[in-house]
Amino acid sequence: MTLRIGLLRMDDLPTHAVHVRGDYPDLYAEMFVEEDVSLIDVPVHHGAAPASLDDADVWLFTGSRHSVTDDLPWIGRAADLARQVIAERRPSVGICFGHQLFAHALGGKVGPAGRWGLGALEYRTVDPLPWFPEGSESISLIASHQDQVLEAPAGATVWSTADYCPIAGMRVGPTAWSVQAHPEFTADVAHALYEGRRERLGDAAIDQARSSLSRPVSNRALARAVVNFAGGLSEGSH
Repeated sequence: MTLRIGLLRMDDLPTHAVHVRGDYPDLYAEMFVEEDVSLIDVPVHHGAAPASLDDADVWLFTGSRHSVTDDLPWIGRAADLARQVIAERRPSVGICFGHQLFAHALGGKVGPAGRWGLGALEYRTVDPLPWFPEGSESISLIASHQDQVLEAPAGATVWSTADYCPIAGMRVGPTAWSVQAHPEFTADVAHALYEGRRERLGDAAIDQARSSLSRPVSNRALARAVVNFAGGLSEGSH
């Protein structure tokens, strides 16, 4: 049975990155290419909202160039939506901005990291999630973020960590989890994004990040985890 994934989209990719593989819906379609899923694109940053939370089997909150603390009306609406899906125990996953949004919406603390998270980085699993494929004790994913979760909200548990980012993944109750990195990003997309930040961040940071992008990443493992997670909940396993 095809799994319906509601893509609660919080941004458009910059034009110079869209030319590589398309915008966020295209990247997620590629991420889930080996899975039996359909994607429902809901551009929250353009004022859209789900017609009904019953329209998807799992809701996925995407990344964004914005901060969850920015004073933008759509971010407030996105936080309300995060609180709603978690309170109603709708299966939901937060990616990068979405990860930070879960923390922000539920009373945690989000702010600037000590340094930008850039490159294909290793994340250690400290509290394994049951829906991940075997061998996921350590995963590599591409990062691109300035902010991060500084304090997890009450009741949340940390499942993934990194030296530069202690709260790299959270589990929020029985039906929501999140990850700071971008499992939808591929090396060529990251190359384009990083080049667009060279003037801002400097040659050393960008060159180091780009040199890491030859590392294999765990995008397919994350895709499988989302499918296992949502499929298991739909069968009443939680």
